[in-house]
Amino acid sequence: MTTLFLLLVLAVSLVAVGAFRVGGLRWLWLLCTLALLAVILLSLVLSAVYSVPSAWLVILYLLAFVGPPVLLATGSITLVSGFARTLPLQLASAFAGSIIGLAVGIVVVVYVLGGW
Repeated sequence: MTTLFLLLVLAVSLVAVGAFRVGGLRWLWLLCTLALLAVILLSLVLSAVYSVPSAWLVILYLLAFVGPPVLLATGSITLVSGFARTLPLQLASAFAGSIIGLAVGIVVVVYVLGGW
């Protein structure tokens, strides 16, 4: 399970850097928005399949867990876009933002929302 989360974080970082290098900041933030909308759609599908009592809680928990890695990877690329033109530096900042976002998401779900 940990490997799956790490692969998800790495994939978000790679796709975010690719979107930034192809289309700039506009495509990067469009990708971020579409990723968060996909998370909402996935949570609605999961709540319908497993027939949970509250779909809003499923949306809240998935956004609290998956949202910070996406937002912090996008934000870190946006911050370093002014002075980091090389691919390795952009990848490193996106990966660091995703890892920090994953840690924030875990803390929010476990301690703030009381998930586990």
